[in-house]
Amino acid sequence: MALLAPTVDDGLVSLLWAKTEKHHTAIIAIGVFLALMILLARVLPDRRRLRFPLLMFGLYLVSIPVRTILDAAGYEASPVHLDIELAANICLAFGVIAVCGSTLFDVVGARITRVRILRDILSVIAGTITLVVMLSRAHVNLLSLVTTSAVLTAVVGLALQDTLGNIVSGAALQLESTISIGDWIVVGDATGQVHEIRWRSTSIVTRNDDLVVIPNALLAKGTFTNLSRPVPWHRQWVYFNVSYRHSPNEVQRTVVASLTGIKNVKPSDPAPDCILYRLNPDHMQFAVRYRLLDLRADDPTNSEVEKRIWFALGRKGIDFAFPTTNVLLTKLNPAREQRLRESEHKERKELLARVDLFSPLDAAHHELLAAELDVAIFGDGERILVQGDPGDSLFVIRRGTVSVRISVDGLEREIAKVHAGNFFGEMSLLTGETRHATVIAEGDVECYVVNHALFSKVVQGEALVSVLHDITTIVNNRARDLRGSLKDLGEDAARAHEQKHADLLDRVKRFFGAK
Repeated sequence: MALLAPTVDDGLVSLLWAKTEKHHTAIIAIGVFLALMILLARVLPDRRRLRFPLLMFGLYLVSIPVRTILDAAGYEASPVHLDIELAANICLAFGVIAVCGSTLFDVVGARITRVRILRDILSVIAGTITLVVMLSRAHVNLLSLVTTSAVLTAVVGLALQDTLGNIVSGAALQLESTISIGDWIVVGDATGQVHEIRWRSTSIVTRNDDLVVIPNALLAKGTFTNLSRPVPWHRQWVYFNVSYRHSPNEVQRTVVASLTGIKNVKPSDPAPDCILYRLNPDHMQFAVRYRLLDLRADDPTNSEVEKRIWFALGRKGIDFAFPTTNVLLTKLNPAREQRLRESEHKERKELLARVDLFSPLDAAHHELLAAELDVAIFGDGERILVQGDPGDSLFVIRRGTVSVRISVDGLEREIAKVHAGNFFGEMSLLTGETRHATVIAEGDVECYVVNHALFSKVVQGEALVSVLHDITTIVNNRARDLRGSLKDLGEDAARAHEQKHADLLDRVKRFFGAK
């Protein structure tokens, strides 16, 4: 009898294998889709979407041994077996639809179908059609299901009227393409970037990184502003007040010139502008209008624009207007004021003495220069000089660092950094030529300005020719060092630069009227 046991076991195994053979195609298909899911897990932004198809495939695989045992026991045609088989096939179909939907909407058409609700609606429609077809083939009485579902739908619809309204509103918003993920919108007092659009609500993330959930019905029925449409930038307004004693045209020119090169500001088409916004009883109100590129960084960009306005108006001596109040002032001690003036004058003379361009000048010349120097303050990123612009002044850096850049054939590169105690702009001072380079402030920069009129006044007299000769020699030596930085711009550019400085002394003499 013991010898018969292996025969019985082998027969049972053969029977079970024969019964599972009809599932081999489905098992192979599941294996293929599981491999596809592994690939999707690497690229999907939200891997939780793979949980549903994984559950469906798992239920189908679990049903295989159950159906096999029922087949082996002779219950192949029983209602239980047929119901389990129908449920398993539905699970398999739902799993395939879910994987195909993720592949189609989240990978292949990610840029087109970015909204979750549209993907869900299409998936539900596909699943419903599949379910109806499979139930029809299984000879299920769909008429009774429709009648029951109609009554159930009426009851649920009354109970969930608001929720259904939000769902329909959300679908309508997406079909109209009114908002998309990543858009910046304003709803009531809330401003934020659209994070996700769901069946019932739309969530936005504010600039304070707070999550605000808005019912879709509120968006559909109310008014909201989409800051990202029809263009991806947004116009910002920055207001400031100026006294009536200043020319409005000068204020506008000064402010507009200072707004170039600010990060996150659209430089052109349209460029930033400044308008006289309102005439108030005691001051003029101006407004700077610019296009903000990254809407999240609105306050930092406004701050940078306001700093540029402050520096630019300060250099021109244009005062901001503030509310007027009566203040009792105490006169400063004359001796203290004299000490402050003497300290400032001494600092100027010491700085001029360290500048090699002024080394041919004696102490008396330094004294005259120090007494009449102008002061100019520039903010980070401002263009102090622009290549090709007219000018007749030299700048001595008191504090800060500037970047010197030259553009040849559209190629701009930095050739030097100039630090405190050094100078730039000497060619325009000595010859009246246009600026040879663009100079940009790196951080806040404070400069002393020596213009042509002041320098001519200081160096006039018998020593003029000798001083100009010595200064020209210093400038030529500096130009020779500069040409070493221009080599990689091409030999033609370096040769042209050398030729341009060959007759420097003659040009300097003509500009100063020296013989």
